[in-house]
Amino acid sequence: MLLKHKVNGRTVKTCLEHMLHVPQITTRLLSIGQFLLQEMHVSGDALSISLLNKSTNIITCKPLYTSSSIFVLEATPVQLDKSALVIYKADYKLMHKRLGYPSKDILSNASNYIKGFPKDLEVPSNLPVCPGCAQGKMPASAYPPSEM
Repeated sequence: MLLKHKVNGRTVKTCLEHMLHVPQITTRLLSIGQFLLQEMHVSGDALSISLLNKSTNIITCKPLYTSSSIFVLEATPVQLDKSALVIYKADYKLMHKRLGYPSKDILSNASNYIKGFPKDLEVPSNLPVCPGCAQGKMPASAYPPSEM
């Protein structure tokens, strides 16, 4: 989702990734946890909460009303017309999870066999251990003996 909002008095556009759809909700919610996973930092007090990326203020949220614990971002979604370019980013971690945890070799060759699969998917050379892959390789624990 592309949002238009103010940062330090000037209007900027920010692209938010990994949006979740909640049917029949009337307000859009931002997850601070998602920003932290994207290596952003949170700074703030009772008057404002700022999300920072490498010490650059990206988003500032203000309380809904005085002494409120609900903070809001005054922003408007940017409506793109049909002639606008589509923003698309193929992410290795996301593709790995969504396709059932295939190996690096399978994902790097998938564009040869799957129509529409991104050809520019960057497969990182040194990856941390994926929790889903590690759990899948663990043997099931034995059941305790019954006392019959």
